[in-house]
Amino acid sequence: MVPAARDRYPVRVAWLIGALLLALAPGAKAQPTAGAWTIAPPPAWVATQPLPGRETPPPAADGGRLYLLVDHQVRAGRTASEYRRYAWTALSTAGVQNASELQLRFDPSFERLVIHHVRLLRAGRDVFGFRPSDVRVIQQERDLDEQIYSGELTAVIFLRDLRPGDTLDYAYSIDGTNPILGGGLDDELPLVYDAPVRLVRHVVHVPAGTPLAIVPRHTSVQPRVETAGGWSTYTWTATDVPASVADEDEPGWYDPDPRIEIGTFTSWAEVANWARDLFERQAQPSAELTALADRVRSTPGGTRAAAAEAVRFVQDEVRYLGIEMGPSSHRPHPPDQVLRQRFGDCKDKSLLLVALLRAIGIDAAPALVDTVRGRGLDETAPSPFAFDHAIVHARVDGRELWIDPTESDLGGPLEDRDPPEFERALVLRPGTVALTAIPLPDRRDPAILVQERFTIGAHGSPTRLDVTSTYRRGEADAIRHDVASTPAKELAKNLLDDYARDDAEIKALAAPAIQDDRQRNVVVITEAYELPSFWRNGRRDLRGWEVAAHLPRRVAATRPTPLAVPHPVHVRHEVVVHAPASFRIGRTSGTLTGRTFAFASSAAAPGHQLTLTFDYRSLGDTVLPEHMKAHAKDLADLEDALSFQLLSDLTSPDAPEDRWTGAPAVGVGGLAAAALLAVGAGIRARRRRGRNARTVDGDAAGR
Repeated sequence: MVPAARDRYPVRVAWLIGALLLALAPGAKAQPTAGAWTIAPPPAWVATQPLPGRETPPPAADGGRLYLLVDHQVRAGRTASEYRRYAWTALSTAGVQNASELQLRFDPSFERLVIHHVRLLRAGRDVFGFRPSDVRVIQQERDLDEQIYSGELTAVIFLRDLRPGDTLDYAYSIDGTNPILGGGLDDELPLVYDAPVRLVRHVVHVPAGTPLAIVPRHTSVQPRVETAGGWSTYTWTATDVPASVADEDEPGWYDPDPRIEIGTFTSWAEVANWARDLFERQAQPSAELTALADRVRSTPGGTRAAAAEAVRFVQDEVRYLGIEMGPSSHRPHPPDQVLRQRFGDCKDKSLLLVALLRAIGIDAAPALVDTVRGRGLDETAPSPFAFDHAIVHARVDGRELWIDPTESDLGGPLEDRDPPEFERALVLRPGTVALTAIPLPDRRDPAILVQERFTIGAHGSPTRLDVTSTYRRGEADAIRHDVASTPAKELAKNLLDDYARDDAEIKALAAPAIQDDRQRNVVVITEAYELPSFWRNGRRDLRGWEVAAHLPRRVAATRPTPLAVPHPVHVRHEVVVHAPASFRIGRTSGTLTGRTFAFASSAAAPGHQLTLTFDYRSLGDTVLPEHMKAHAKDLADLEDALSFQLLSDLTSPDAPEDRWTGAPAVGVGGLAAAALLAVGAGIRARRRRGRNARTVDGDAAGR
């Protein structure tokens, strides 16, 4: 069960993903795996909670399970501990199948797992008989696809004889916390999940007098505050919590779910100063770095050329790989070590680039970003765990540059490259007191231009189709990466298959040709095909499929949540048809402006050549619920305007003009579908990052 699909990983797990900024205390050592877990009663400070009844269950259950209790208690301080208890009832066979095991995750470098109980209640009696031999501890790396190795362990417990109607009740603690907090606290307490819960309770114990920043989000629930024995206790409870359902394609900044943000950091200035110190302690000079800086400084072309060479070296010659075990899961490796091993994660590569740029006289600093929330950070309480990635901010010849060192194979002058689309950053420079806005890429000119040219053969001869696809700036970088990771034969096959979905008898006349002008950052792919006939049943449906590939997803006009729209986007699709006889059509054009896009189309047929142009440019990245109905209509009108139907008697002098000026075509799903299919890793359409959801069980996942 997950809290709300909008929610991200729990705080403990979030900073493992990307391991963006933080350093463990010097000398911290990993505990031996053999002593990393035990079975024991709950600590004395835990206030146990009776299980709620299930007589009047919430209206729905998740995966055949009814959740009765989510109990989370934390005791902050120099030696911190976090207690969790969950109870749910299997309502069906599906519920049993979806929850046949428990997975309790922890980091043995600074955490110790204590299992308190695992009970399987049937008619009020425990029929499980939990024992130590039921626990299997494995090292299950969850982020291998991101090339991150964390060293995290998972205690797996297989449930014997679980039946519909049984109630699983289990509790455990994680002793120890990230030493970088120095006894501080930084957490997020969800008050809603993606399944209904009978009772949710969060209890936070801190030493009396500890200043806390407590920020409620979308909730009026107030804590009960008690002070006794030198501790202050804050308790939040919520009963009969309904499930939260998220829509697809919600903006990353959108998070309406009720929660409590709590911590000991009170400002972005405090977070920036703390994080900057962690990075700067690792940025020590070395002979290896000095030698590299001397070589980079000698690059012909002055400061800009030297900066570009430094960026190229870190991006292309230091591969991305995160060995994030123990202290290395949070602390950047020293630049000289990264140079020797030629690999590192985002924080390693960022610190190396910063050190190299500084060594050649350029002002540079690490910058922390969130790859999902973007400007949503504006509505986030200051926290060191608000970020999941590190990049670099630099000033070169008076120009501000934002550089992602984990990118590779980028082209064009350094100062003309698109900034990463993260919107907000915390720049780790002295004096930083707030987040900094990152400008969006400039899309005044089309970044993608697709040109199709049909040459109709005379007297039943085959038709030739020539396709030229031009990619610029960031789109060129994406295509360059995709082409490099796709074998040539596979690329040719995939491109041919795209067209074969609409013209089954099409054949390639040559292998696709790829021209990559990395200096200008322009990639051009040309294709040549032959069609037995241009016409199908006396007509031909032409469509601006490249534009269709970049349109927002169609949703209900009654959608109650914001819709994310691809932005910034500027694409143009041109279709040219050369016929044996002359067309008789004057130039026509039209425009359509919606809330998030501007579209223009034109058709002209001087002589033997018909030219269609479809131009789409995004104007924003979000459609709000109150504009959804108008957006749905605008999008439907735009999709209609992307189609143009030709009849085989177009060139006849007797053809009435109103038959061929271009009515919306029907049944052109073949070309539209082809536009939405990626070639290899994404030749036709750029990949976009999805959002992660966290488990309600915190570090435990009951499947």
